[in-house]
Amino acid sequence: MVQDLDELAPKQVLLLAPDLLGQSLALQLTTENPELDISLKGDSLKRHPSLVIWSIDSLESNSLIKREVQKLKLRWKPAPILLLLPSKLKTNLNQILEFECSGLLQDPDFATLKEAITTLLNGGRIVKLREDLDDNSISMNPLRTITQNILVDCINLIDKDLRYLHLNINRKEINIISLLYLKARRRELLAAKYLIKWFWSPLNPKFKYKELLRTSVSNQKTPLYTTDIVLNHKDSISLIETILEQLLKSITEKLENKTNTIFAHECLLNNKQVILMNSLLNQARKVLLKLDTLDLDKIDISKTWQSLQLELRQESLRSLIGNYQRLNFEGEIKSVSDNIISLIDLDQIDDELPDPSIMLNSLLNNEPIKVKGNYLSPDDPRSLIKLKLLLSNWLVRNTEIISYELINACSQWPDLRHFLLKEELIPTRELERVRNHLNSQNRFNTLIKKPIQLYESKRTLYEIKNNQLFINNITEPRDDELLKLDWWQRQVALLVEARDALAPQVQSLVRYIGNLMVVILTNVVGRALGLIGKGIAQGMGRTITNK
Repeated sequence: MVQDLDELAPKQVLLLAPDLLGQSLALQLTTENPELDISLKGDSLKRHPSLVIWSIDSLESNSLIKREVQKLKLRWKPAPILLLLPSKLKTNLNQILEFECSGLLQDPDFATLKEAITTLLNGGRIVKLREDLDDNSISMNPLRTITQNILVDCINLIDKDLRYLHLNINRKEINIISLLYLKARRRELLAAKYLIKWFWSPLNPKFKYKELLRTSVSNQKTPLYTTDIVLNHKDSISLIETILEQLLKSITEKLENKTNTIFAHECLLNNKQVILMNSLLNQARKVLLKLDTLDLDKIDISKTWQSLQLELRQESLRSLIGNYQRLNFEGEIKSVSDNIISLIDLDQIDDELPDPSIMLNSLLNNEPIKVKGNYLSPDDPRSLIKLKLLLSNWLVRNTEIISYELINACSQWPDLRHFLLKEELIPTRELERVRNHLNSQNRFNTLIKKPIQLYESKRTLYEIKNNQLFINNITEPRDDELLKLDWWQRQVALLVEARDALAPQVQSLVRYIGNLMVVILTNVVGRALGLIGKGIAQGMGRTITNK
């Protein structure tokens, strides 16, 4: 009976905030929801609170805030803590997650605050932050940035000379010889400009260097919250649905490539890219929910997941093409989905995919996941972010496997090109150019980049955020994979090791030779030149004296 009365009683909420803000929020919240009983001080509580809300004016010391949060947890356990953060933060936002609060809101509006209170009272978690958690996680290719700058500078210089030539050619008083010279010079500059653009952009004949000058700020859609996690419950199904829903929200249109890498899926039509990724996520949801209903141990879950990858890719491909699409193939009208599956090989293994058991055991068996050396529960916001990263990486790599095979199929089946590929890739020459570039990139990654990454204990993960594709390089031990490299890849790793071993000796040798050259030039050559000059001066002085 007492328990029933407690359930019917208003939810007790402790609100810690400045006086004016606290009174205003308490009045608004109780007016909107009479079932809340809000107290502004711990002494005025009628019973143990169901939720503690702490509004912070400024975030100056992370350690101080963290200690205060721990004190609140110990005092009001098991009530969840909702932390309200200011709009401007002077700290690394990654450290905010270390507060280990059930709720984190940065400058929320009233509707978001109500949603957070409801979620936390029902046993969920919520994190809404307006800025990226870790700006350093986005790895850009510095070489590509340098080459782009060089390209823009070269073409700007050529355009400047062309404008100068145009002014001189149009002068009325110019003679015929100068006119012929200027026109010849203009042809040379135009040919050089075309050659530079062709060399730096072989994949796109419609390349315009002015696109490099555009700032992404004007076209970038800034979302309300860049980190938006709402976990209504802490069971496996809620974890899966929350992560998949976040990824689906991030793929509402064509992904903007922020990695400076060429991807096979970029060759597909924009709507086909979105359909393929959404199909893969929907198939992944079915497989994960099916595995959740089965009583499998860790090893069986991973094996079952791997065995279903081929079927998952095939069903995603059918969703992309459709079951009723038919095209001409070798003089016969055939079903595209059935015929294309027989032409391509989807049973491939990407060696750069992390062990799936890391993701599956956390999602399905509620096991802790390792995040930066700490084992955290799956419902922790940091765990959810890592699980989303792993699933995002799986999505991009499977999309690449299917897209690459579709490009190969379009090479054998020309009628497919209008149906799947962008217009500029319909010509055979451009399609083969893209295939050759992708093959060269894959060979370079396999033979050169992969052994270096293994030796440096790094792994490249692809992350999707707000319709943008990024690279996230993480550090983890990969010694077992390093031992499995073939002969050529081992030589690359040995070269890197030899370079690290010989670098100190070479630096010492160069330093020693440099010091020796300084001694020779100053003490030997310098003194000799000084003596010669002194002798010449003395001889000239005697000659003048004799005269």
